[in-house]
Amino acid sequence: MKAGVTLLLALSAAASAQAETPMGEAYARAARVLDANLIGAIRNAYVTPHWIGEGDRF
Repeated sequence: MKAGVTLLLALSAAASAQAETPMGEAYARAARVLDANLIGAIRNAYVTPHWIGEGDRF
């Protein structure tokens, strides 16, 4: 009986590990494009408007 329970737990752990691996990779890729990780990598990230006269165009 203990061997059956142990086998069931082992198979369950293996299945959950396989299910978590693709998401772990996706989270790692997503972390690379977080704002804090892109500081210095993007040029001209901020726009400074230069208004034309007194109008509402820049």
